[in-house]
Amino acid sequence: MFYCLFKKIYFASKSAIEKENKKWILRECTPEDVEIKTHAYSDSGNIQHLCNICRAKSSTVDFPTIIDIHGGGWLCGDKDTNSNFNCHL
Repeated sequence: MFYCLFKKIYFASKSAIEKENKKWILRECTPEDVEIKTHAYSDSGNIQHLCNICRAKSSTVDFPTIIDIHGGGWLCGDKDTNSNFNCHL
């Protein structure tokens, strides 16, 4: 019985968090001078095995690399949750 109650609360919370994340992502704007490319880091075909690469469009110099690993704990969010933040770095 406890497991059923936990499962119900877990999925209700997950759904609410995902809904808010999507609203937040839609409000954010990617800077015009930044391009985003999606790269598959595995040949599995799984959409969860993709990463975003953000870089300045007109850059003539190399910049340091910043790797952002989304830590949603398999509860909420995905690689796009931090996408806009990463583009501003």
